[in-house]
Amino acid sequence: NGNNIGTTSTMSNNDLLNGDVITVVMTSSLACASPSTATSNEITMIVTPNVSAGTVSGLPNLPVGGTTVYSSSGSSGGTWSSTNSGVATVNPTTGLVTAVSAGTTNITYTVSSGCGSPVSAFQTLTVTGNVGIVHCGPKNQKILICHNGIEICIAPAALPGHLGHGDVIGHCPASGRTVIKEFEPAEELVATAYPNPYQTVFKLNILSPVSGIARIEFYSLTGVKIHEMKQHVIAGKSIVTEVKSLSSFKAGILYRISIGNYQTKGIVLRPSE
Repeated sequence: NGNNIGTTSTMSNNDLLNGDVITVVMTSSLACASPSTATSNEITMIVTPNVSAGTVSGLPNLPVGGTTVYSSSGSSGGTWSSTNSGVATVNPTTGLVTAVSAGTTNITYTVSSGCGSPVSAFQTLTVTGNVGIVHCGPKNQKILICHNGIEICIAPAALPGHLGHGDVIGHCPASGRTVIKEFEPAEELVATAYPNPYQTVFKLNILSPVSGIARIEFYSLTGVKIHEMKQHVIAGKSIVTEVKSLSSFKAGILYRISIGNYQTKGIVLRPSE
């Protein structure tokens, strides 16, 4: 950068920053040399930071057959893997996890290229058997879960959020469990897409804490908006809306649902992925 850093014929430096400019200036020892110095071409440094696997996040519990999408705060371009594919599989590109059988597995994000690679991070996933599902509610349309040692009935659309907080499907352990008859009200906007992956049609089960018109937006996996629709929802009541595959839905799609100050989002994939 125009500052002298040495007079040797070679240079070694571990503190160079991105954009630093290196040149060599040769000075003649002859008194009559003209010009007395000659400057080399410039070399501009490109310094790349080490890649990071970041922190893996996603639901820590899933029932058999359940799906969720894991994400990482680390460098992009990594791949996903499961240490026990017999318990759960994961799409290496999108992070879509599918629970296969009861047990535990580590869902791992690995960055294999770049400075400092390979690096990886993981989160442990526990898969519970479907035999634990107990239906409840006035019309047997809700699901019983164990929440902080208390059994409560919730809407199916609220299940992913509860599993994410560590709740368990089915009865609490027999010792000291408390059963309540009240049904938990929706405190957040929750949406579940099924089937996922889908062929040509999938449905969105929307549970909203407020009534009104929900705005449903669809985006490509690269973030380009491709479609929008609206659906009237009623507070505390599950509303199912059908979404037919459009020509632009050739791959997986992202959806975002918003109503008032509430918002939720998710991903729906095609079987080919």
